[in-house]
Amino acid sequence: MIISYDFGHMEGGKDISANGIVYEYAEIRKYAPVCIAALEGAGHQCINCTPSDGSGMSVMDSLAYRVNKANESGSQLHICFHVNAFDGSAHGAEIEVASDNGEKYAVSVLSEIVALGFTKRGINRPSLYVTKHTNMTAILIEPFFCDSQIDVNLYEPTALGNAIAKGIIATIGGDYSPQSEVSTDAVLTSTTQYDVRYLQHELNVQFNAGLEEDNSAGPLTMAAASNVILRQGANGNITRWIQANVGADVDGLFGPATLSAVQAFQKNHGLSADGIIGYNTWNALLE
Repeated sequence: MIISYDFGHMEGGKDISANGIVYEYAEIRKYAPVCIAALEGAGHQCINCTPSDGSGMSVMDSLAYRVNKANESGSQLHICFHVNAFDGSAHGAEIEVASDNGEKYAVSVLSEIVALGFTKRGINRPSLYVTKHTNMTAILIEPFFCDSQIDVNLYEPTALGNAIAKGIIATIGGDYSPQSEVSTDAVLTSTTQYDVRYLQHELNVQFNAGLEEDNSAGPLTMAAASNVILRQGANGNITRWIQANVGADVDGLFGPATLSAVQAFQKNHGLSADGIIGYNTWNALLE
């Protein structure tokens, strides 16, 4: 099954996270990768629809990016990972949905989260942008409150990520295998994330390339990519795609470590090891 997902909120824009005893942005990126690793381990393809940090997006732009990328992914389920906040007095887990099918997933996931000791706050149907505008079933998970000492005392990222995955797998099928701690970068570098479709999408968004996002590295994709010259100092999502495909750490910054990885890739493909992503290197990356 194809599953799309997004890590709630960003840094470097208007779509900011809640902050309390712990910081929502940081905690999502601790527990959610564990869930994704477990889902991929069960044989499901997972596609990240989270905007890049530092893009300066408005809240509406951030939400629209997530929805559009999910709708383009061909997924059958979309998961929004969040952490809740109020005034320190509320605690517990809840899940937001927009359909009966979403509620089926939510019931299963919520039962697993509650089994960790969190209070059951229930399943709600507010009119949220992502759950309302995605074409597939979507669930938005608020597993605990970042400003509740009760919840923070219960919270352990690996256990929470595994619990969510267990609830989803119980609904869609697959062999559930608990995961150990997983870094965000490990999820971002998965082949299901940085495939040709990802590159095509970024070429369309950034350069109006007009490509069909079909995950096929045909001549039109090659022509569009070869117009983009990348070298040390570049940054952004296309840099992330390069990093994932040359075996560098994925952070979106074309620094010395990425330069070395690109040069090694070029040497291995019989190219001039100049560290610049030009026509010949694009051709090797897309062959």
